[in-house]
Amino acid sequence: MKLKNLHIENIRSYKKLDFTFEDGVTVISGVNGSGKSSLLEACFMGLFGSKILSKDFVLADVIFKGAENAKINLGFEHLGQDYLIEQAFRYSSKSENASNSKCVLYANGESIVDQATRTYEEVCSLLNMDEEAYRNCAYIRQGEIDVLINAKPKDRQRMIDGLLQLGKLEEYRERAGSAKTAVRRLQRDTSNSLSGVKAEIEGIESTEPHAVLNGLRQKIKESDTILKKCNENKEAAAAQKEKLDLMITEHRERLQEIQTLKQALSKSQEDKAGCIREKEAFAREAHEQRQALLGLEEENNHIRGECGFGDLEIEALSLQKEKEEFLAREKVNVISKELALLLREEEVHTQDLRDFENEKAETEQSLMQCRADIGATNGEIEGNRKNILRIEDENKKLKEAAKETTGFTDTYEIPLFINELEEKESLLRERKNEASTKLALAFKEKETGDINLLTLDKELQNTKVAVRKSKTEIEILEEELRENEKAVLEVKEQKSEASAGLKGLGFTGEQLEDLEYLSELLLENKNRLHGREKELEATLRELDKVIRKNRQLLAEGKCPTCGQDLKGSEIACTTGESEQKREKLAAELLDIKLQQAEVEKKLNRLKDAKKLEKRISDYDLETERLKNKAKDLQERITIHKTRTEEDSLKLEGLNKQKEELEAKMGKLLPDIKALQGWEAAAQKAHGESERVLQEAKAFEKKLAENTSEIESLNGKIRTSLALIENYGQRLGELNEKLKGLAERETQEKEKLKTLEVELEALRKKEALAKETHDESSKHLLKTKKLGANLIQMDNIKHKISELEASIRNLAEKVGFFDREILERNERVKQLEGKLQGSRFEDLQSKRTQLEEYQANLTEKTRQTTAAKDALLKEVGMVENSLKRRNELKDELKALENRKQYLEAVYSNAEELESMYMRVRADMRNRNIGALSTLLNEMFSFMYTNNAYSHIELDPEYNLTVYRKDGTPLEPKLLSGGERAIFNLVLRCAIYRLLALGFGGDRADGLPPMILDEPTVFLDRGHINQLLKLIDMMRGIGVGQIIVVSHDESLIDSADHVFQVEKDPITNMSSIVKL
Repeated sequence: MKLKNLHIENIRSYKKLDFTFEDGVTVISGVNGSGKSSLLEACFMGLFGSKILSKDFVLADVIFKGAENAKINLGFEHLGQDYLIEQAFRYSSKSENASNSKCVLYANGESIVDQATRTYEEVCSLLNMDEEAYRNCAYIRQGEIDVLINAKPKDRQRMIDGLLQLGKLEEYRERAGSAKTAVRRLQRDTSNSLSGVKAEIEGIESTEPHAVLNGLRQKIKESDTILKKCNENKEAAAAQKEKLDLMITEHRERLQEIQTLKQALSKSQEDKAGCIREKEAFAREAHEQRQALLGLEEENNHIRGECGFGDLEIEALSLQKEKEEFLAREKVNVISKELALLLREEEVHTQDLRDFENEKAETEQSLMQCRADIGATNGEIEGNRKNILRIEDENKKLKEAAKETTGFTDTYEIPLFINELEEKESLLRERKNEASTKLALAFKEKETGDINLLTLDKELQNTKVAVRKSKTEIEILEEELRENEKAVLEVKEQKSEASAGLKGLGFTGEQLEDLEYLSELLLENKNRLHGREKELEATLRELDKVIRKNRQLLAEGKCPTCGQDLKGSEIACTTGESEQKREKLAAELLDIKLQQAEVEKKLNRLKDAKKLEKRISDYDLETERLKNKAKDLQERITIHKTRTEEDSLKLEGLNKQKEELEAKMGKLLPDIKALQGWEAAAQKAHGESERVLQEAKAFEKKLAENTSEIESLNGKIRTSLALIENYGQRLGELNEKLKGLAERETQEKEKLKTLEVELEALRKKEALAKETHDESSKHLLKTKKLGANLIQMDNIKHKISELEASIRNLAEKVGFFDREILERNERVKQLEGKLQGSRFEDLQSKRTQLEEYQANLTEKTRQTTAAKDALLKEVGMVENSLKRRNELKDELKALENRKQYLEAVYSNAEELESMYMRVRADMRNRNIGALSTLLNEMFSFMYTNNAYSHIELDPEYNLTVYRKDGTPLEPKLLSGGERAIFNLVLRCAIYRLLALGFGGDRADGLPPMILDEPTVFLDRGHINQLLKLIDMMRGIGVGQIIVVSHDESLIDSADHVFQVEKDPITNMSSIVKL
């Protein structure tokens, strides 16, 4: 098999990739995490789909983050045919799960399978291996150096047998063994069924079913005659009862109608009395309404006379009074509005006058403030000029002080002088820092030396403790080894005692192998006996019941149904036969109970034997465990002795290091003292320079502040002069304003006097209009009262008419109730006359007698029917017995034929099991020998160290590595590098063994060999041997070897080299050929 091409989309870190595989050795290189192993996983997944995922991963982990669809297309050539597998996946962001949306296998361009499971099965069939077998021989994954080494022998055997198709032979042998066991079980079941069928046929024929059937049919005919007569009597009684029921029903209906009529009479009389009461209430209410009408007429006449309305109509009168009231109200409103306007105008003029007075006062105050501000501003100008003279004197004093402290002269410019001082201070600061740094490094070195001394002292102490501890542990382990040897002897003695107990129970070695089979036979026999026991007990109970019943009938002497004498009858004969059969069955039941006791005794012996066998097996396991423990203790003692020697050598080295470090620390102290003096001088010089620089900067800052303050004072003087000019203009404006305000105040006072005269005249006119309006309002209210009374009188008249109509209706209803009461009285008399001819009690008595007669007939019919049903049931049982006998005879013939057939099948299954076992054992021995030879050949070729002589693979697939001195070692005790070499050798040996299985030492039918980081744990010498191993695998016909590695040796010796790169921004991988 050869891989041809790979196309992937959105898989791991690959957004899209097309890759073509070449023959020979292909090395894929790249930095860690770039996506090299992901490329190999894509090939693996293309072949076997999601089956490759371990339990720690799900399909969604394989798809590129953020993508919803992914694809893998893998093309390969196998045995002369071209294949293509298309795998597609879909990711749901809602459920955060992924699924396989497409899986198609093409052969030579034609689709042969289009479903994931079937594609997986077809690929496994093509390669003769599943994904686990592929990992175990062709795909050596990164970090899996211990998978085959630490595997259990049974797992290793299962894997290798599966790869070489030996698992099929084991499966066929197990099937043959299962078939043999099943046939043996069927044989036992068939024998048991034969015995049961024969016994059941004999039991049926012993009851003479034909004679019993004839007697039962005669009894059924007699029962039919009795039932016919009973049914005729029941029909006559039912007809007579039906006639009586009709008469009783008619009598009840008439009584019910009389009761209903009397209730209706009572209700009609009550309704009549209610109508009379309601009529009287309406008459009283009509009288009260007439009295109220008279009172309203008197009130209206009084209003017309008092107001002088006369006989005018109410509508005309209302319109006239409303018009008069409206005109009077309008006149009052007009005068009130004129008065309000005058009052508002008076208020406005009064407010204006107050405003003029306030403004005049404010203007006078502003005039005085303006004059005061002019005086204050002149004072400020004089003060600022004095401050300017003071600051100029201060600047002269500062310059003289600077000459004495910093060396400043008038020839210098201040900024240039400051720059020179800063450069000097910077230079001195650097010298001070250099001295401090060197001193700090010296102190750090001294501190590090002190810490190293403490660490060495601590490590010396720990090493001494470790040496003492190792010696103590060696003594403890030797003592434990001696105890272990004693325990082995004790377990052997206990095993001997258990074996003696097993022989005492009478079991040989061959019988021990068939304990389960014997137990199964005994349990089946116990269950069969138990079933037969329950069956016999049930049959005995039925016979006891029949015998008791027959004896009771014989004691009475006659049949209770037909009155026939029972002496010498069929019942007497059947009773004797049943007693004989009961004695026979009781004896059989006793025999079965004895057999059950014997079977139980044998089962108990088997249980004791199983317990002893289990104890012997446990002793063997315990012995093996103790031997392993002894081996482990011996190895641990060796390890501790080696470790003690190493610790002693380490102790000597640590003492030497301590002496060297103490000498170095002695030289360091004079250097530290010299550096401390240098640092003190540098700090003093830098401090003086820093002080001069700070004073110069303070001088510069103070001069700048004074200059700024002089400029500020000159600005304030200019501002004050401008303010004085503005205040002069303001004084003129305020004087003009005061003259205008005095003139306007005089005009407003004259207007207020005119308004007071007009207001007095309007107030008198308003009082007269209000009196007229009040008179009009009183007349309007009287008019409205008169109208309301007239409307109320109309309503009262209408209500009186309605009451008189209601009184007439109630009088008519009283007459209707009188007629209805008379008619119902006459109907009651008629019905009472019809009831005088018959008595209800006599009819009920006759009906009760007929019901008792019917009940007696029904009981007799039920008893006869029950007896007939019992007879029919017995007839059915006898007929079923005859039918069952015929079926059992047919079944007996079939069981005899089946027994012969099962004997032949059992013989064939036994021969097949033996054949498969021989063939599998022979092939496994040959494979173990071949694999052991290949393993040692490749191990000696690959491993350059001469410490090991050979590797042993025993028939149970246990792997052991032997040293040159013959000491055996388990592979898991090798170092990491040695286990990596062992893993490579074992995988390649299995691969070559598979090639032999495919026909010769060629690998044409096998998949490409894939090595993921094989140089991990290998030194340079073994990497060179790995190159030779790869050449060897190419020599046996491995067409493609794909290696993922960083090693330059592998890259240089490869036929094709590819570089995998990952974009750090997009996190996408790409591949280029070098």
